[in-house]
Formats: sequence, structure tokens, C-alpha cells
Amino acid sequence: MIIWLASYPKSGNTWVRSFLSSLIYTKNGEANFESLKNIMQYPQRRFFNNLKGNVDNIYTLSSNWVPSQVKLNSDKKNKILKTHNIMCSINKNAFTDNENTKGVIYIVRDPRNVVTSIQNHFYKKDANDALSFILDENKIIGRNLENLDKNISKDNEIITLISSWGQHYNSWKNFKKNFLLLKYENLIKDPYKEFSKLREYLYNILNLSFSDNKFRQSVES
Repeated sequence: MIIWLASYPKSGNTWVRSFLSSLIYTKNGEANFESLKNIMQYPQRRFFNNLKGNVDNIYTLSSNWVPSQVKLNSDKKNKILKTHNIMCSINKNAFTDNENTKGVIYIVRDPRNVVTSIQNHFYKKDANDALSFILDENKIIGRNLENLDKNISKDNEIITLISSWGQHYNSWKNFKKNFLLLKYENLIKDPYKEFSKLREYLYNILNLSFSDNKFRQSVES
């Protein structure tokens, strides 16, 4: 089943993804780009191969969200997937459901700082332009639109509905199954304390345990 590592763009998702990948998928806790590949981004085009319709259309794509996750979960293994997608329904097609989701790790960042980061990352002309971005409830990023993750090949890009900052946050915080909220500002202030919450979460949800030395190395690296 899937544990979602979810956030609005530019909120610390890659930082937490790096920590998790180094803690879970390396021997000594040293972060590296290879281990990052174990926590894939969703959606990607590869996940929708052999499913119905044109997934460059948001309505067709939404009808394939859950079927694609059923396909992903057919291996009966637990997995962490990074996403910026809003937790929503389109034409009664939900982004995910309890049958495919084991839990949610959600990272939230002060929207005033998100505006600054969005302005720089997406080359917005000024703060007002970036503010319009995070207030847009119909905001879509991805293929032929605004690209976010440079680690995903152009052929594998696909549209991602992020909506507005407020709608995004509220949509995910209401998904209560094994939900953990992390605040970006707290991660900066006391990373050991905040990443300890993740360590405990992994033990409680996946029965994964790690030595103190590996935990410290993962935080540091």
C-alpha cells in the first residue's frame, strides 16, 4: 500500500524525501541521488500505461488515479510516493482511497515563504504574480505547463492538479488515516525532533526500526 509524502510545491518535500530515502534505503544513512529513486513522484506517465483514455486530459486522468494505484499495489508491498497533487475528487473520481493508501505524511510551509520560493523557482515577474499562482484553485502543473521536478524526463511528465495553497492543505489534512503533519519551519528550527516524529511513524505504521547512529547520520546528511 501507499504512504503519501504530500505537500504543496516548494514546501520541503524533497528535503523530507531525501531524509526518508537515506534512512530506509541506504546502509549507513548517507543521502545520495540513487536512493531518492526509491521514493518516486506520483503521478508519472509510466503509472498509467495500458490504462484507458488520454491521460493528458484531467478528467480522463482522474478516472485513472485509483486504477493506476491498484496496479501499483498489485505487488502487495508498502511504498512511499511523493506527490504535489491535491487530495480531491473529479467527477466522483477520488485521487486515492483507503484501499490503496496506508497513510499520509504531509508537509506544510508558511504560505508567505511559499510565495517567495514559487517566485524564484517558476521565474515569476514579482511577488504578486507568485501570489496569484498559490491562490489559483484550478492550478495545474506538469506536461506542457509549468514544470516542477527536473528529475522527471519530459516523456514521463504528466499534468498534476495542485489547486491553491489553502485548498491543498485543507484537502490533505482531512484525510485522517495514519496522518502525520510536519511543519517546514519546525524542521528548520529542530530537525532532530521533527525527523524523530518520522522515525516513530515508520515504526508504528511499517514496523521499521533504525539505530540511533543511522538516524543521526540521515539527519546530518
